Amino acid sequence: MVNPPKIINDAFFEERSKLDPNTGCLEWTRHTNNGGYGAVKHKRKAYPAHRFAWIYKHGPVSDDTVICHKCDNPKCINVEHLFAGTALDNVRDKIAKGRLRAAKGDASGTAKLTSAQIEKIMADQRPQRLIAKEYDVSQSTISLVKTRKAWLSVDAKPLPQKRLSVRQFADLWGVPFKSICERVYDGKVGIREALRRAGSPV
Repeated sequence: MVNPPKIINDAFFEERSKLDPNTGCLEWTRHTNNGGYGAVKHKRKAYPAHRFAWIYKHGPVSDDTVICHKCDNPKCINVEHLFAGTALDNVRDKIAKGRLRAAKGDASGTAKLTSAQIEKIMADQRPQRLIAKEYDVSQSTISLVKTRKAWLSVDAKPLPQKRLSVRQFADLWGVPFKSICERVYDGKVGIREALRRAGSPV
């Protein structure tokens, strides 16, 4: 981290940067952070070097103002290669230049399911609530997977749905077949009501 003198002038930046004649970038030659940006500390406050150079040339900016690179060179402090914008402007600029791609599937840090699990879910004929409970996700998540509105990176297709018998339906829900039959045929209630009375989380 570079600590500037009390008086900042052009010489401060010239002594700490090197001109790339091919690109016109003034590349910071002192300490850089993990992102490759130069680092400056002034009056007990840390700045990225390019932001510090912008402030020197154009004056103070608000904390939510982002100083972006037109040249995509994090070491560059040439103010002609910079522009002030918002965080959204910065993201849009990265997308336009193809430098920002959302992580998909297993690569996403927020993913709750794996590709292998998605394949199993797509082939699972059980009710969505039971599947969701097994994988500890919401039913809406399972619905998004089943309707191919999520996890499109996984090349898996749902099995064709087939009409289930009462016994198969009971097995899927994990309730006694006999119990359902008694309620459906003797009690003259629908299968859903019979399942509810049999203790299924319908």
